[in-house]
Amino acid sequence: MQLLFSLIVLTCISFTAHSQKNYTVRTIAFYNVENLFDTTNDSLTFDDDRTPNGSYNWTQDKYEKKIENISKVLSKIGEGTSKTSPDIIGLCEIEKRSVI
Repeated sequence: MQLLFSLIVLTCISFTAHSQKNYTVRTIAFYNVENLFDTTNDSLTFDDDRTPNGSYNWTQDKYEKKIENISKVLSKIGEGTSKTSPDIIGLCEIEKRSVI
């Protein structure tokens, strides 16, 4: 009988300890930035359209505005759940490392 009582007490303590744990929610994001190119023509990249003289008339102002918009979006991912910006972010469709 004493063994049964001890098991019940240990079980109750165990459930109480588990119910008091606090967890932190983390956010991992993946985002397609849709052709993020700088304005410099690179002979190693097919970026002729994304230059000031290209078909998109890709200027420094447009480039900086796109960076600003992407920054705003990325900072909001997961905010409602984790109350912070993502801990890890994956990006695709970036011209080259220096654009990041």
